[in-house]
Amino acid sequence: MSRNLGSTSLGRKSRAADPMRSYDALPAPLRNWPAQASLPWSPASARRVWNRA
Repeated sequence: MSRNLGSTSLGRKSRAADPMRSYDALPAPLRNWPAQASLPWSPASARRVWNRA
């Protein structure tokens, strides 16, 4: 068992970007909104909604 993967046939996923770095790159008002939201928001989703608005 390498890295607690167990005996699964599923492949491992790698992230395209560092989530903390992409969160830090958001504008200050946008960083405050997901930090106080009831549900979790990814930085990519928050930026997409911000750009549409």
